[in-house]
Amino acid sequence: MDNALLHEMITELQLEVRHDYRTGGPLAWRCVSGQPQEGDRVLVDGEIVAYKAEEHAGLGLRSIYISDWVARLERITALTDAYMDATDKEPDSIALDRMADLVLYEELTDTNKNKMKAEYPIMSERLETTRKNGERSGKLAEEYDQNGRNRAEPKRRSLSTYESIFVDARAKSLNKQRRKRYNDFINGRTDGQFTINIATGERIEHTGA
Repeated sequence: MDNALLHEMITELQLEVRHDYRTGGPLAWRCVSGQPQEGDRVLVDGEIVAYKAEEHAGLGLRSIYISDWVARLERITALTDAYMDATDKEPDSIALDRMADLVLYEELTDTNKNKMKAEYPIMSERLETTRKNGERSGKLAEEYDQNGRNRAEPKRRSLSTYESIFVDARAKSLNKQRRKRYNDFINGRTDGQFTINIATGERIEHTGA
């Protein structure tokens, strides 16, 4: 057995596990006698489903299917031993990852959003991404009140390029106006301003430029 054959056999085992998981086969389930209760796994029309009394009570079901990976683990162990006997080395990391995924098939294929309530929950990469995308920072609880108003300490943000140009243009315009008023004032051209000729005592009122 070489590495290529090992991966081919793992693929075949994956297909068997998927089929057994759907149809109640020994690689995924152990069948026991008993009266099903709400939520128990039962075999209906060749497929494993969750027992619902209102739908399945009239079927006379007397078997319950319990998740069981013992047979699957035996197949994986036998496959690994056969490879090591033939090559005298351990399977590569990819093969080990694929076999580990088969052992944890139920956990990795469980799409229940509340699976984290289990004692030892295991998430697939997709579920981990989904969970992280749905999480919110604890800062929200610290900074927002019960009415949804942000009570965090305000922080000055940097102006955008457009805002900086607008502020500069307005500042230049105001400076131009101030400079004109100042020049008018020192040159005696401001409304209401007056000058007195010291020599003659004449008062001159200014009414603007």
